[in-house]
Amino acid sequence: ADHRMGLAAILGAALVSGALQRMTTGSFNATIGATPIALVAFTAPWCGHCQKLKPELAAAAAELLADGVSVIEVDATAERKLAHRFDVRAFPELLVHRADLGTFVKYAGPRQAQGIVAHMRARLGPACVPLTEATVEEWLRVSAPPTDRSPFVLRVLALPHDGGSGADSHGSVELEQLERAAEGMRLQVRCATPAGTPLAPATRVRVSFARAFPR
Repeated sequence: ADHRMGLAAILGAALVSGALQRMTTGSFNATIGATPIALVAFTAPWCGHCQKLKPELAAAAAELLADGVSVIEVDATAERKLAHRFDVRAFPELLVHRADLGTFVKYAGPRQAQGIVAHMRARLGPACVPLTEATVEEWLRVSAPPTDRSPFVLRVLALPHDGGSGADSHGSVELEQLERAAEGMRLQVRCATPAGTPLAPATRVRVSFARAFPR
């Protein structure tokens, strides 16, 4: 019985560890563009904080598989050019990647498995959501996920820019640019576009409503 329990523990640990993808520069460059959303951790073998983080990353990776979120580890001491590309200066360095926006933003969430899972799930979906009956209530909700330590949440409504000017117009940008900015502050900003036909990434939009609300 003890032998069977020991074997089960070994197999379970291997399964969890297997969800964490360890990549070289070659495998990273070949696959990251096709990875919808990923948490990338740059680590070093001599880094004590990295060693403490690894089992948390592995556990989070196993739970996030069903959500389509990849968790990737890169040994920065072996992949120096890749680490230099992302200006890695301290360990562990964690970045969140979104393929649809081509962005890498610094991860500033929890370092425990369940906190990592909650933080990454909060980043699923577009940075600017089209308003529908189902999403308007969520957009109007003041409270933010428990992983967000900011004392404010900013609600932004982006409307197609008609070329005119008005008191509520602060210039215009392409929707994709606004989404990139919103992604960088994902848990502090709630961004939305009007209901109806989805807007193309190149659509020029203006901020019609932007206000910060205290918790």
